[in-house]
Amino acid sequence: MIEDNAYNTLTARNQAFIPGALQKRLRHTTLVITGCGLGGVIAEAALRTGFTHIRLIDGDRVEAHNLNRQNFRNSDVDCSKTDAVAERLRAIHPHAQIESVPKFLDEDNAARLLHGAGVIVDTIDFRSPLAIRALHATAREQGIPVVAPMSVGWGGAALVFHPRGPSLAELLGHDAYASVPDFVSAFARLMRRYAAVFPPYALGVLSQILDAGNVCPISQLCPGSYTAAGLSVTLAVRIVAGETVPLAPELVLLDPLTAGSVAAAPELHANEFESTHDALKVCL
Repeated sequence: MIEDNAYNTLTARNQAFIPGALQKRLRHTTLVITGCGLGGVIAEAALRTGFTHIRLIDGDRVEAHNLNRQNFRNSDVDCSKTDAVAERLRAIHPHAQIESVPKFLDEDNAARLLHGAGVIVDTIDFRSPLAIRALHATAREQGIPVVAPMSVGWGGAALVFHPRGPSLAELLGHDAYASVPDFVSAFARLMRRYAAVFPPYALGVLSQILDAGNVCPISQLCPGSYTAAGLSVTLAVRIVAGETVPLAPELVLLDPLTAGSVAAAPELHANEFESTHDALKVCL
């Protein structure tokens, strides 16, 4: 009863936008977040929206340069990212079921760590292409939708992958995972295909970095991280609700300095992929 009252109080202001039945589904859906930099910001937004079963996966530790855009404190530096995020989430809602997994996802543990997820959020560092491949391949095998966000300057963007749509490997090319340079090069080619909808100021910065073969450090802003987090949670809620969401190769983009919001892939067409539709009602 105490736990129910605490949850109802936490989500009371959601009522006009999230019907009671959906709020209940969010409460009991397991959200798995891989990578707890940007993923930590997403986890907090998800908790405040009503997700209470959250599994955090990341073997990294907090560094001082993370503090400009991730929701860590100075006292968290050198601590496990998953433990620091878990502590923060439990301080917000002590009754939440927060699982901290302070290890990197890989081909050996992906099936176990992703099991039972209703939605997965992929914010794994580009320096770990094999982990990204393992995540997406396993999610596809287990029938779990994946939201893959990124901060883009002052805004944010996301791709949504579902087993009935094209895979990340199809978009990037299956040979993209051979090495970090191969993955970065493939990702750079993909971003250039979205050039017409990406904010020019952000695309220019991203292109310079990726064309040079660098994945870290990439300039990122706090507003971009929080925009990407809000976008990710919105998409996750729509997936749990069984509502229509744009699937990859469609890109969902929010940027306050440009037109605002688009869901487009001007040079990527659904007919390039035999297994996809422009949009798909995703039901768990």
